Amino acid sequence: MVVVSLVEEFISLCLGQSKWKDYEQLYPEIFDHYFRYWCPSKWDGQSLDTEAIRARAHRVTQVLDPIESQFRLWQLDTSALKIVLFVGGNTSNGHAFLDRDQWVVWIPVETYRTDQLARIFITHEVVHGLHYSLTPEFYFSDESSKNHLGRQIITEGVATFLTAQVLGVSDRDALWADYLSAEKYNLWLQECQRRTPELGAMCRSRFLQSTPELGIFKIIDPTDILTFRAGYFVGLSLVQNVSEKEKLGPTDLLTLDRHQFEKFVLRELKAWK
Repeated sequence: MVVVSLVEEFISLCLGQSKWKDYEQLYPEIFDHYFRYWCPSKWDGQSLDTEAIRARAHRVTQVLDPIESQFRLWQLDTSALKIVLFVGGNTSNGHAFLDRDQWVVWIPVETYRTDQLARIFITHEVVHGLHYSLTPEFYFSDESSKNHLGRQIITEGVATFLTAQVLGVSDRDALWADYLSAEKYNLWLQECQRRTPELGAMCRSRFLQSTPELGIFKIIDPTDILTFRAGYFVGLSLVQNVSEKEKLGPTDLLTLDRHQFEKFVLRELKAWK
């Protein structure tokens, strides 16, 4: 992985000087993508000081080589990916996008408050970059395709499932890292399991639709799984089932044709009664 950091530039341009436009011009493609799809308000709520930003950037950079080594153990080649570290608006943990002919994994360092979050979720974002690079039909080109429910279920399911495999961690860790305590995770999981028929019916009926209004991949209300990342539970469960039944390893999942993958997942969803 080729790593590029814009963190020090943020510190010099934006802390005290507020030269936001100058900062964005360092890599306009990434900021155009970021503010179009992932961060509705530019820079609102950014309150970290220089020391805190550098500490979080260090937390991110120190996990990159070990993560790449773990991918290599699974014979997954991440060398063609570009990793860009920057300071954003404290919303998304990151994702991946296509910059001309280069697949770029972008990481806003301000969101990484713990070492475990960095290790788990940066692995997750690297899987997204690999998945898109190997099977580009899972990528999106506008808001409608980004919010296609079936696409989200599969891509987030693959990223979560392979994070667990590559790092050798539990489903709980792959889903939440240390964001939730064990008690809160167990309550969340129990509620997801209790409402599996409801989740299955909703996902079956809207699988081929764009669903920007759904909150199942967001963190909004911790008291309602439908607005508290239940989509990751759905995706992980379905991809696990597909992997087991079809005997698909990591490379198989990353290269499986989208149409075939959708057929497999819809088959599994029909069993969620």
